Formats: sequence, C-alpha cells, structure tokens
Amino acid sequence: SSLTGGDFYFNQAAAPPPPPAAAASAGGAPPPPPPSVDREAMFWQSIKDSKNPATFEAYLEKYPGGEFSSLARLKIEELSRLEVAQVTPPRSAVEVEEMDATFVALRNANLRSGPSTAEPVAGRLKRGAGVTVTGKAKGKNWYRIEKEDGSPAFVLGSLLKEVDAAELAHWERIRDSRDSEDFKIFLERFPGGYFASRAKRMTGSPRPQQTAAVVAPTRPAGVRTFYLQPVPYKGRNLQFAVDIIHRGLTGVADSQVVRQGRIGPDDTIVTAAIIRLNSNRVDNPEYAGAQIANQLFGGLMKNITGKIPQFFTNIDSEVLISAKDRKSGLTTTETGHGRVKLKDHDGDTNAAFRQALDLAFANGTSRLVIRLAGGVPPPWQPPDEVHKKKKHN
Repeated sequence: SSLTGGDFYFNQAAAPPPPPAAAASAGGAPPPPPPSVDREAMFWQSIKDSKNPATFEAYLEKYPGGEFSSLARLKIEELSRLEVAQVTPPRSAVEVEEMDATFVALRNANLRSGPSTAEPVAGRLKRGAGVTVTGKAKGKNWYRIEKEDGSPAFVLGSLLKEVDAAELAHWERIRDSRDSEDFKIFLERFPGGYFASRAKRMTGSPRPQQTAAVVAPTRPAGVRTFYLQPVPYKGRNLQFAVDIIHRGLTGVADSQVVRQGRIGPDDTIVTAAIIRLNSNRVDNPEYAGAQIANQLFGGLMKNITGKIPQFFTNIDSEVLISAKDRKSGLTTTETGHGRVKLKDHDGDTNAAFRQALDLAFANGTSRLVIRLAGGVPPPWQPPDEVHKKKKHN
C-alpha cells in the first residue's frame, strides 16, 4: 500500500544469505576465537602522553599493581613538579649571593624587579623602613629584599644600611610614642645604634601632649618584675609569641610578668625579635638508598621506593630574646631556634612557619631563663640530629 492511503505495515523480509566465509565453515570446523584484548595496555596507550596527573591516578586506582604502575607514579611526580614550577615564579634570573640580614632604608627608594634602574618599578620603600635582605647580586651593588607579600625585589645598595634586628624591632614599636621615657629605655639598650641620635632628640624635653607628672608604678618588694614588651613583625604584634615568652618567664623564682602599664625603674625589660625565618630545600638521605635498591632489585622495589622524595623542605626560624635589668644595667640575651619539615604539615606553609616560630620562641625563652639563673644553656641541636643520636644510643 502507499504512505498516503490505506493501511501501512512492514513486510517480513527474507533473511540475507550468509557471507561466503561463514557459509564455507557451516559444514566444517568452527572459526577461530577473536584475539583477546589487553585492556590495561589499551588504557595506558590512551593516557601515556597526558599532561593531567589525574589520568595516571585513575590508572593506578584500576590497576594498582599493573605493568605500568611504576611509570604512572613517575608521571604523577613529574607533572606535580611542573605544576609547582608553573605557579611559583622564579626568584630572580640573575646570579645572587644568598644573605639573611636586616637593613633600613636611608631615604625613600624605588624597588625594582631586577638589579638595574632599567628594570620596572616593583614598589616603594620609605625612609627608615626596615627590610629583610635575602641576597646580593653578584658583581653589582644591588640587594635582593623580601617584600611584605613575600615576593622578591631589588634595591640599590647605597640606599640601605645594615642594622641590628632587635634594635629595629624596638624602634618600630616606640617611634611614634609621646613618652620620652620610652626613648630613654631605648638608649639604655642601644646607645650606639642607628636610631640612637633620633632617640636622643626625643629625650631632651617632653613631647607634645605630655604634661602630667610621671608616677613610677608600684612593685612588690623582693619580687623581680619582667616587663614584657610586644613582639613586632612586619607591622603587627605577634601575640602568640608574647604568650609563649610569658609562660616561659614564670619559671623564674620570685618573679612576676607585667605586660601593660608603665615601666618601673627597677624592672627587667624583655624584648624579642625574629632575626631569621626562611625555607630551605635539603636532600633526603633515604633517596640515594632507594635508587640503589632499584638498581639491585629492578621493578620489584619500585612500588615502595617510588614514594620516597628526593628532597625535603625545612622551615627554619631564629629569634633573639633580651632581658635588660634597669637597676643593674646588665643585659642578658639568648637566641632561640626552631625547625620543622613542610611535609609534616601536608604542604601548609603558614602552619609550618607558625610551628617553627612557636618552637623558636619557646627554645629562646627556656635558654634565657637558664642564663638568668646563672646557668649555661646547652647548644641547640636540629631535630634530625637529636633523632640520630637517640637511635645510636
């Protein structure tokens, strides 16, 4: 019938004749089975040139002990390093001698993206501002500094002067003070410091808005009073550091800790400053052994040795804690150290830096307390060395 009238239906068509090969074998031997498909090899061929580590992770989930598992792990490690390199800009293309020092700007200065006045301006540095110098360009009078956001920049060397980190920290805390007594205390600690001439000008006469007579605070008899000052770092007070030092000073017999109010004439003034805080990549001693094991045993050990990194990143910190006895004029100073591995914090840089500082302030305070009691604190040992000695013992 037609499409436009009457009933429409499909006719049952006759089955087509079998192909010649099938017809020929109908009365003889059965055809050979199709070749088996190596699905793992097909999977690997489809991803081996991928730039996405997730594809190799998917392979390992499906074939954790597969023929290409070692290669997959190497690809993941290689691509992960490439990702880090892409998101982390190089510090500098020029050759730099590494440094770790504190400097102050002698006058307003331009920051440059490289060690030349032809390089783009990367910011401004105000006169009197402190900076951390991380290196010096080889053959040039240019310093590499660390900006507040952690990125590098360069400053002409003639515009900077090296200063004591503790002096700079103390000065930044009091420079806007209206109390001449603050500057007298500063001069007691740093009589020949870079900021001493400015501090002397502040002690010549009362500053504006200082009219009332100064009354010394009352302190209990027979009790040593530690006046704990704020710990400044990059424009803010490290409250956690002040708390750590406070707890440590409570171990001194017949003493009290004061953190507010006026400073007494017989108080011991306690100040602290961060003098070093950086990250360092170090060789993993287990990596060389892993490579030897690979050579001896081939692929049998790769599932284990493939997880051993070639490098570790350590976070190192060093702090300076001083106690100035106003009555005797004596100053006792100690340093504190802290070191942690970045891998122990799952790559969280902020958490690793914080723990390194916690350890440094606790170590420095403990050493200071021993020194104040007339003892000699033992030299600091990095955690790895302590662990090795315990294993040998």
